Amino acid sequence: MNNEIAEQTGFIGTTLEAKTKEEAISALAGLFLENGFVKDSYPGAVLAREQIFPTGLPTETFGVAIPHTDSVHVIRPGIAIGVLKEPIEFGMMGYPGEAVQVKLLFMLAIKDPNMQIQLLQDLIGLFSVAPLMNQLIVCTESERIVELVQSYLQELKKAVNS
Repeated sequence: MNNEIAEQTGFIGTTLEAKTKEEAISALAGLFLENGFVKDSYPGAVLAREQIFPTGLPTETFGVAIPHTDSVHVIRPGIAIGVLKEPIEFGMMGYPGEAVQVKLLFMLAIKDPNMQIQLLQDLIGLFSVAPLMNQLIVCTESERIVELVQSYLQELKKAVNS
């Protein structure tokens, strides 16, 4: 994991060197924990949920995963974005036994279940923007990872409100 971490208004961005989904999830959950986003129970709860309800998604560009868990484990909302140096295998959402090679993780710490649904929809939209996705996976600067995602979400919000 890159020592450089960008944390702005609930966003954390970093690059990850992980060999397994468990390592990647633990690394991002650890960042949430260190920065006061989640309770001590959060990392284990995310890992347990990922075993039962995998979050890997194939996209037009490459696989992504959206590990998350129940709001009871969250202190304050946030998104941790991890750019993996090498793809790792995650179970595919909705397809038991299927796998997807993931290059990008969006870990969610959400307090409001209604917000979770909207955020998931917004992220699915982001995943369909190939130029943005391709920019994200070559990012080596944590600040830039956060900046790209925040910019997309802000533009989306403007479009919806206009």
